[in-house]
Amino acid sequence: MAENEYKDLQVSGLTCFPETKWREAVLFYLFGLWGGKHEVTYRPKISFGNVTLRLDRSIGAYYAYGKSSEILPIFEEEQTIIVDAGKQADVEVALVRFVKDSQIRLIVINLPITTSSVAIWKKQRRGQYGCSTTHLPISWGSRGPIWF
Repeated sequence: MAENEYKDLQVSGLTCFPETKWREAVLFYLFGLWGGKHEVTYRPKISFGNVTLRLDRSIGAYYAYGKSSEILPIFEEEQTIIVDAGKQADVEVALVRFVKDSQIRLIVINLPITTSSVAIWKKQRRGQYGCSTTHLPISWGSRGPIWF
């Protein structure tokens, strides 16, 4: 991990969780979204450190932005979930499976809006996660992705 890699999680810009509570953060986000809780639905996004995964309700798909400097380790195929289209239901079901199933170690979310991907994995030490990205814009403005 890079020396200054930020690992805390943030849900909808309001609720923060330390890295050791990453599972709780993901479940707080998903259950808040599914339960229609305003503190999540008004701005449906979850940030894994410096990488933000955000729902675009108008198209029912996720996009992401930010930067991670971690290197993705290799996992067995049966330990991996790959989400190809970034569709809301697919991403959310994969996230809950990732949190709940101890056999799943890696989730890769391919995001066709920007032809980018976000990979999140469970590290050996419980309470830690890793995050790696490819071809991700650094930010997202009112006109779309900002690449540099």
